[in-house]
Amino acid sequence: MLHQHGRHPPARQFLANARRGREEVRRRGAPPAPPALVDSVTMGWRPAAPPPRRADPGALTPDALAAREQQLAQSPDDPADRADVLRYLNRPEESLDLVDRALRLDEANADAWYVRGLALGRFLDGAGEGEVFDWDASDEAVESLDRALLLLPDFFEARLYKGRTLYRACHAAQARLRALAAAVAHEQTGEEAARAYLRPYQLLFQCYFDRARESLQAAARLRPGDAGPWHELGRVLVGVREGFEDAALEAFTRAGELRPDLADAWYQRARLHSARGDRGQALADLRRAVAADPALADRAREDFDWLPEGAPERGFLIG
Repeated sequence: MLHQHGRHPPARQFLANARRGREEVRRRGAPPAPPALVDSVTMGWRPAAPPPRRADPGALTPDALAAREQQLAQSPDDPADRADVLRYLNRPEESLDLVDRALRLDEANADAWYVRGLALGRFLDGAGEGEVFDWDASDEAVESLDRALLLLPDFFEARLYKGRTLYRACHAAQARLRALAAAVAHEQTGEEAARAYLRPYQLLFQCYFDRARESLQAAARLRPGDAGPWHELGRVLVGVREGFEDAALEAFTRAGELRPDLADAWYQRARLHSARGDRGQALADLRRAVAADPALADRAREDFDWLPEGAPERGFLIG
């Protein structure tokens, strides 16, 4: 477990405070939610994962990675590299065992903390899939990535995947909050009692949202010329909360400027401009999105109901 490795006093105190804060938010005033309800609303996507940091980009097939893992098994001096390969082969238990071994050898191994965070955060392969969301593992993943960042504050990948882990938790917290709010309404609980019941879950959702936003902003500062963090920041700002549209538009604009072929950046800009009633700018952005990814023309009919009825979408949007 994480706390067994945390002998560095500032890091230990930092992580203890973070964990205590989350536990307090969770238990504050609210009775436990019905387990069946919680299970039913905390299904989450398992996100696509980064390949092993030191793997050959041209050798990421399962067979090539399995051979690489066997090669690394013969050189056990630093198990973190092998653990990273096992993670990407979707063998998280073996990966975590090796990471713990690496941290016993050297608790200041930032790479090991990073791989631990990826494995606990369920960044396991390039595909991703749906699964039941594991709250404790997600929180521990963030703590592991925080530990990597305490050791290497400019560790870009740790900042980025901390933000992605928190955004995933934010979605799960929002789903649970909505389901609990519906349950409270169904029981016709008084308004004051309902607010008291839901308040801790609202605080938890807000906590995840704020931390996801801060982490992706920090990643963008580390690599201001990389479109990826700007795009993901925009998705966070419009994905689960209202009131951040201006900041989201700025983030998507920056992502599109840095990478003009990033279709979703232009598509999200189009949606934001459409919501403001600026159909001219929305159409211009939508055309840029479809030029980069023609498949978006089919989706646009559902998202932009003001498109001319009966118009041939691809031809109209390509302009």
